[in-house]
Amino acid sequence: MKRFPNEVRYGTQWPLWPFSSCRVEIYGSKQFMYLGRHGCGWQVMDADGKIVAQDKGYFPDKWHQPNFVDCIRTRKQPNAGIEQAHLSGCLVHLGNIAYRTGNRKLTFDGVQERFTDSEEANRFLKPAYRKDYRVPDEV
Repeated sequence: MKRFPNEVRYGTQWPLWPFSSCRVEIYGSKQFMYLGRHGCGWQVMDADGKIVAQDKGYFPDKWHQPNFVDCIRTRKQPNAGIEQAHLSGCLVHLGNIAYRTGNRKLTFDGVQERFTDSEEANRFLKPAYRKDYRVPDEV
């Protein structure tokens, strides 16, 4: 957790992304994103390197845990809903699937949550369960 200096982790400075060994890069068709694996937030840039969106995101998030506990007590919806967590987690999994299928471009249907152009990639959407630990398709 000490990959970034405190001025970056807890202050207002941003990492020098190209020199950060623990950055994550996500490339879209028109923009790309740098994301700090150990905190420090994220920045989205266009093809010219202009920042179009960013969020500093401090770690640990001092608001997340109290909000979660409060929602258990009050039955209110949390600030970070499960659907948003699912969508955020999917982004990471899709990147891993693209890598595992040969670092190729894949087309993903977000409504059906399936790849439209690769059955090989679709096989990675569900884990290979061990015997007696299989979760049925319909519960």
